[in-house]
Amino acid sequence: MIRDFTNEISLTLSLVAVLKRIETGLLIANILVILTFGAIKPIFLSGESMAVLFRFVSVLAIMAIGEMFVIICGGIDLSPGSVIGLTGMVVAGLITYLGMHWLIAVALTFLLGIAIGLWHGFFTTRLSPPMPQIAPAFLVTLGTLIVGRGLAQYFTKGYPIIISAIDQPLFIYLGEGKIFGLPVTVVFLVVVLAVSIYILYLNPLGRHIYSIGGNIEAARVAGVDIHRTRMIAYVIGATLATLSGILFTAMVNAAYPATGGGYELTAISSVAIGGVSLAGGEGTPWGTVLGATLVWSIQTGLVVLNVSPYITDIITGVILVAAVGINLYNRIRVR
Repeated sequence: MIRDFTNEISLTLSLVAVLKRIETGLLIANILVILTFGAIKPIFLSGESMAVLFRFVSVLAIMAIGEMFVIICGGIDLSPGSVIGLTGMVVAGLITYLGMHWLIAVALTFLLGIAIGLWHGFFTTRLSPPMPQIAPAFLVTLGTLIVGRGLAQYFTKGYPIIISAIDQPLFIYLGEGKIFGLPVTVVFLVVVLAVSIYILYLNPLGRHIYSIGGNIEAARVAGVDIHRTRMIAYVIGATLATLSGILFTAMVNAAYPATGGGYELTAISSVAIGGVSLAGGEGTPWGTVLGATLVWSIQTGLVVLNVSPYITDIITGVILVAAVGINLYNRIRVR
């Protein structure tokens, strides 16, 4: 009888611990937001609207997971939105203008994304120190944000590159197709999430990423290869942003120079809301996915309600500030 009572107490404490986790709160918040918008506009809960929502959420969440790796490692990446826009233009240009097979075009685009990540990692590791850890990352990724956006505008003169769904059905399938009833983009997100969980929790690389973000000097004393680990984190971030750019291009059948504008703030908002410490060393990939889902659900719901895009930007900014404030408050409280 005492054993049963002890088991009940343990179960109760476990349930309380689960309910106190930020991911549980995010899951409940996502459900409430979707149901609220659905109650106001029933079309929001239609099968077609939900499919569109989860396609966009998947693309955003993949990008946000890449940002998560960088931030957990103690860095910052301001360029994922521009990387999405630039890589989308590249893959579309290779397919439409050069007549390249879409698989080759995708492979070359991924090489560009990896090169961007290597550049970010190289710049950051070589200048930190003497500069503070976050400063080189801020500078180089801000530069990529500006240059990437400028290149996309310059090479297209501001015009979109259209991809024919008739000529490139397999490429378009990446963005619009379904597998076992699930959008292909959702399947990509599940794979990325699974690989992220493996890296962070079942691989020494994950422990190194957390340790560097938590205490870089302690990680150095413990023998962690700081430069190599941070380089890998930035490569993962740029590669996942590239994947998002390719999927987004396939989803809308075109590449627009302005695609991805402001997405870097959305990614940071998603990461912060998802419980990732902006100081590094803390966070989970599933929390990031839930954070991205919440941000995009709110933005999509506001569009369905015909709210002015200017108001939407204001609300997005408020969400970002609130997420950062809560993030910092929680960290101070823990300390």
